[in-house]
Amino acid sequence: MMMIYKGSGLQARSFQNVGTGNWTISVSLMRFQPDHIQERRYSANDEYPTKEEAIQHCFSLGKQIVDG
Repeated sequence: MMMIYKGSGLQARSFQNVGTGNWTISVSLMRFQPDHIQERRYSANDEYPTKEEAIQHCFSLGKQIVDG
């Protein structure tokens, strides 16, 4: 899933932990430059019981990073 927040693209990814069944998060932050896209990836060790909750936290993490 992807969203635009304050001019930056946030790409949310979630991966299920086979051992626990919980979901981890990873978010890519994209800043659009005139001639290229600058991308950085961030992740957290937190786990969430559902994929939907993990995706929601991906976007929250991305927004916090954009906000500084």
